[in-house]
Amino acid sequence: MVPEARDLVMEWRVTTPDRYETEFSLHQGYSPAWAGSPLDAFLGRAPELTRYRTPIGGLFLTGAGTYPGAGIIGASGRNTARVVLSNLRSPAGGIR
Repeated sequence: MVPEARDLVMEWRVTTPDRYETEFSLHQGYSPAWAGSPLDAFLGRAPELTRYRTPIGGLFLTGAGTYPGAGIIGASGRNTARVVLSNLRSPAGGIR
């Protein structure tokens, strides 16, 4: 979809499920509900820290890694859709 995207990647790595299990104690590499630290897991994701937007115009985030996190099916997708629609309706128009 973006032919030049490969040229923009500065660094990448592949992590396998067994490595996730070893390094992060995530059973069989299951990571959708992983908050990043024990404190993050206890406190949950703050909505103000998960705004769904990225610095890349037209690229938005959704899924278990965004507010409200894993276990609330469809909520992050709905939230992201609202952000996208809000951008489309903005006076400047378009997706940024």
